[in-house]
Amino acid sequence: MAVFIPTIPKDFNSSFGELKAYEALRHLNDQYTIFHSYNWVSIEENRTLGEADFVVIHPQKGILVIEVKSGGIEFDNGQWRQINSVTGFTKTIHPFTQAIKTRFEVLDRLNKISTLKKAPLVCHAVWFTSAKINQKMKLPAECSHEIIFDEDDLNGCNEKLNLAYEYWEKRHGFQTRLTSLENKKVIETLMPYFRIVPSLQSTITEAEAAFIMLTKQQTLILDYLQEQDIAVIHGLAGTGKTLLAKEKAKMLADQGKQVLFLCYNTFLKAHLRETYPQPGIVYHNIHSLAYEMIADPSIDQNDIIDVFQEFLLDFENSDWPYDHVIIDEGQDISDEIIEKIYLLTKAKKGSFYVFYDRNQYIMKNIMPKWVNDAECKLILHKNCRNTAEIFKTSCGLLNIDSNRLLTQIHGEKPMIHFIQNYKQLTQHLASFIRKAIKGSIKPEEIALLTVETEDTSMLGQVEKIAGYEVTNTKEIGKILFTTVRKFKGLEAKAVFVVDVSLKKLLDQEKRRLLYVGASRAKHLLEVSLIEDIDARSYGEYLSELDNSRNVPRNRKGLARLLNAKIC
Repeated sequence: MAVFIPTIPKDFNSSFGELKAYEALRHLNDQYTIFHSYNWVSIEENRTLGEADFVVIHPQKGILVIEVKSGGIEFDNGQWRQINSVTGFTKTIHPFTQAIKTRFEVLDRLNKISTLKKAPLVCHAVWFTSAKINQKMKLPAECSHEIIFDEDDLNGCNEKLNLAYEYWEKRHGFQTRLTSLENKKVIETLMPYFRIVPSLQSTITEAEAAFIMLTKQQTLILDYLQEQDIAVIHGLAGTGKTLLAKEKAKMLADQGKQVLFLCYNTFLKAHLRETYPQPGIVYHNIHSLAYEMIADPSIDQNDIIDVFQEFLLDFENSDWPYDHVIIDEGQDISDEIIEKIYLLTKAKKGSFYVFYDRNQYIMKNIMPKWVNDAECKLILHKNCRNTAEIFKTSCGLLNIDSNRLLTQIHGEKPMIHFIQNYKQLTQHLASFIRKAIKGSIKPEEIALLTVETEDTSMLGQVEKIAGYEVTNTKEIGKILFTTVRKFKGLEAKAVFVVDVSLKKLLDQEKRRLLYVGASRAKHLLEVSLIEDIDARSYGEYLSELDNSRNVPRNRKGLARLLNAKIC
């Protein structure tokens, strides 16, 4: 069967004749490559336009441009006329002139190929698909019976094609003999392939607009919960839990009530206070709430949670200052503390909402009582933060099926680096930072996250990378370096996760940490992997990591499991 370009035919320009010719041509063997509806703009200075119904290419015969005309045909007083078989409408046509224009345009293009010793035979023909041409009929000087196809040729056009090619070979005195490489070059010249990749900046700009729209759609769930005072809401990383929690807190505060917004992360607390200040909402993480209520700054930070838990046992309901409580990152806060705060809120007949991700149980490994006992449980299904590629990588770490929740917002595929030393790491980091900056991502929108501690990280002593200062706190014009644990609940346009040991990834808690770190990235994600396993161990290692998928027993297999590409 002939190879058509495009593979799927166009609409045949409402021409039944073109459709019939297409059906006849498609039965040729696969040595033929045929362009259908070949449009062109002249490469010469006059920039004329043209179009051919079919351009037939054969490596041993040449190129035949075919113009198709259906309906009744007549030639009178030097003019061709086409008669519509339905309406009877008659119009003047120029089929051979049209075919010749495309023929010479094709020749002009082929003569530009420096590696082609000699251009193939390029010729033309016309196909009257609704007419039968009597071979004794006298024809105008511009044509010959050999180059006019008619209705009879619709049942099999191979013989007529050979006649047309032979006619032009005799006229021009040479045959076409293209090698497979030359034939490929001819096809690529007449129909080049290219892909214009959008810039990183434009990709990010479009994705940001889409994320805002998705987040607005997600907040509609709060309308459904208007009459619900108590609810627990689960969602994967990136489903907009924090923004929903913030929006619910705002709705309650707008009623003139005091709202406690409680989270675990210090960075998240600071971000919320700075970004969403509002009368009636008090943002606390569990530590700052404990210190405020106990009012004893001398207590060691390592002990404050235990002390706070004891403190709450005897705390009077009437002393509780908040009407409503919204808890974000619920999975990381002590069950006992949440239970007590729930009872305090219930005593004041207030609203109590907990947002959590059961896949982020970094601080504990069992589902808490407040989740199991909740009467109203909701699950968020829409990812509002990550591109589809980053989301798949995050989900792949915990064998989560991402297809049900996959966003249609696309971006760059995450990248993994196999490193052995600090020098390799900083080289990859510098390249990553330059790429992000080139994509109009600001330094303060870049986060370098470690799955270890800041002190034990390979970046523990780093001060500057790619000319940009690196700090442990968020500052304008500087790049943040911190731990995944501290960055929970936050996001960055570009994230690079470091200190990931392949051996340690076999531990479920370490995989959860990497899941959290990877899911912080909105547009760019790269991960450095410490290859502390033997190359011969990859098969066993990958099976232990995920035995449900059949992947190559090497680095490529790991990249496939992580839905990432190798640098």
